[in-house]
Amino acid sequence: MPVRIVNDDDETRWVSVSAWRSGPGRMEAVLLDITAQRAASQALRERERRFRAIFDHTFEFIGLLETDGRMIEANETALGFIGAREEQVRGRYFWDTPWWAHSPADQEQLRSAVAGAAAGAFQRFETSHMGPDGGVIHVDFSLRPILD
Repeated sequence: MPVRIVNDDDETRWVSVSAWRSGPGRMEAVLLDITAQRAASQALRERERRFRAIFDHTFEFIGLLETDGRMIEANETALGFIGAREEQVRGRYFWDTPWWAHSPADQEQLRSAVAGAAAGAFQRFETSHMGPDGGVIHVDFSLRPILD
């Protein structure tokens, strides 16, 4: 558990404490300064919060896929269009999700595009999707590999 320490200059430091009994009536402890790690962790949480706000509230459909085409996640805009929760699509092949159920031809085109993106190529095509209310929208669809 992190412990906050304020020094004589009113500087706050955070330490991790490990202690153990080393004999009758005796204890030993190690204090490890984790101030930098704590600051980095807080900065990461803030960046994740900002990313999530942008990812989920953009008007565009955004999703992340594994290289084999399985869904990692989709933003709220895309999920709202098909009336689904993330748990309903996560782990499924993208072409087997409700976005593509209306067209076997589009499913096959998507399978091919996923394979091309997995090989490192940018993929783009036009398609249409049906929402749960039966409404159709036309989509400029693209897949871009993220290499790390």
